[in-house]
Amino acid sequence: MRIYYLFEEAADNDIAQAIKDKLGKAPLKREFRKNFTDFEEESLLIVDAADDSLAQWLYAMRNKKATILLLPNPYNPLAQAHYAIPKDPLKALEFLEKAHVCDHIIAVNDEVLLERLILGDASWLEGTDRWRITFSMIKNLFRLRLFPITIKTVQKEIKTAAFVIEAGDEAVMHRAHPNYLKDSPNLCERVTLLLYAPQSILQALKMRFGKSQGVPKGVGVIKTKSLTLQSPSDLSLAYNGKKSLGRDLQIHRLSTRYDLLTGWRECHSAELRESLRIENLPDEEMAQFFAKRPLPLFPVASEEAFAELFTKIRSSAKLTPTYLFLFVISVLMATVGLFQDSAPTIIGAMILAPLMGPVVAFAMGVVRFDSQILKNSLRTILFSLGLGLTLSALLAILLPFSHETQQMSIRTHPTLLDLAVAILSGFAAAYGYANTKVGESLAGVAIAVALVPPLCVAGIGLGWSEWAMFYNALLLVLANIIGIIFAAGVMFYILGFASKRYVAAAFFLKIALLLSIAFPLVVSTKSMIEDERIYATLRSRLTPQSFEIEKITHHDGKTFVYVMVDADELPKLQGIGGEKVVFVVTPRRRIE
Repeated sequence: MRIYYLFEEAADNDIAQAIKDKLGKAPLKREFRKNFTDFEEESLLIVDAADDSLAQWLYAMRNKKATILLLPNPYNPLAQAHYAIPKDPLKALEFLEKAHVCDHIIAVNDEVLLERLILGDASWLEGTDRWRITFSMIKNLFRLRLFPITIKTVQKEIKTAAFVIEAGDEAVMHRAHPNYLKDSPNLCERVTLLLYAPQSILQALKMRFGKSQGVPKGVGVIKTKSLTLQSPSDLSLAYNGKKSLGRDLQIHRLSTRYDLLTGWRECHSAELRESLRIENLPDEEMAQFFAKRPLPLFPVASEEAFAELFTKIRSSAKLTPTYLFLFVISVLMATVGLFQDSAPTIIGAMILAPLMGPVVAFAMGVVRFDSQILKNSLRTILFSLGLGLTLSALLAILLPFSHETQQMSIRTHPTLLDLAVAILSGFAAAYGYANTKVGESLAGVAIAVALVPPLCVAGIGLGWSEWAMFYNALLLVLANIIGIIFAAGVMFYILGFASKRYVAAAFFLKIALLLSIAFPLVVSTKSMIEDERIYATLRSRLTPQSFEIEKITHHDGKTFVYVMVDADELPKLQGIGGEKVVFVVTPRRRIE
């Protein structure tokens, strides 16, 4: 057996002597050339060369019978890491006595892969500063997208999409990702491919910085003997310390006639059985969707993944006998409670009312653009509004009462604050529908947003022909409904139920609905702010116990303040009011 000491720069006499001492025979010193492979069979080749030269030479040598030992130097860090070679050349020579023998290579474009290959945004995969990566993702929020990719293995063709693809020898990939490749600690034979396909920005960040104990959603694992990657456009490609662009890539596991001595531990050959774990990757339809638009901030889900929730939503959208019975009872109870001026009765009607169901269903129909849910829920909502107005108006006509109670009055002054309450309630309602564990909290949501009582107030105003009362109460009802639709839609989007195709359209539709109700509420809010100024003016002139505001009305461009004031305090009101604010003062005498 001939022993060669091949060097690229200059021979190290200490190493040559160490080889002689260990093997009892001086090596033949030769200058290393990456295209020279004409060595005698069964030779021992001790090689001191740089990474780029080794990658090509090891590929060219694959059909030569030899034993190869690589020596570390400053120019081959990739080979050192890949084959677990110690940084001290003298320790590397100990492989001659005992080492794991590698008899295969992973070849990419006619050279040996000395590290993990990365296709796509390498900075996302290799970066360690989570704040810098997060900031970069936010900065490029509307540019991050998956690229379509076709993968042909020995047994199957897969069409999917990915953000980053990582490939390498199974043993090397296991060292880098032990959590993803728990079944690979003792194997080193197959090409192993990791496909990162996050379906939202948040999922990408969680995937990058989270500590998963298995293969998380959005990650696929392929182990095979040979595969081809094809992309319709050029992609960033990084391997063996080089960066380039490419769209067609072939990665093969090739047997070698030579034995390469490595520092790998507990690594043995196994049957080259193909393994595909691709259930977490986008299918062909989803791949086309993600390739055409930037990654959304939140995940996009398919209907199949949430069958139970959609069954509940579809049921809530329908007009059923049970729904009608509960709704009629709640309307009658709320109307009677309003005439009684009884808060407990009205609260009971709030809890009983089923109107929240079709409103939340309509929100789901908007985010999914599901025509059947939209049609059923809209029909239920409109029928409920008409029925509620009719029943409460009939009661107002039939009952011998004609004065506005306090419970009625407080539902005739809708403001932006009511819209805010509806929005918060919509978040809670949607979360309750999506999460059965918090479903019992929906009663509290129904009380907070109260759809039926203002509807009944509007009906009473209709029965009394009090059009201002009818308009303001109906405005509150619409504000509550639209607020819930907007917030529930946003929450369903956050939870991943948005349509794959109509995310943007659904968002703009919800914004349009919100703005349509916000403008009239702005006027009411301004009136409330003006009322607060009037209170402040009176408090600045009178003692708190000396006056009582009965009501404040707004009509004909003026504000009328009806106030009762102690007789001895009347002089303090001299000059109060103006062209737009008129005080109607009633003197009163306090009985001591």
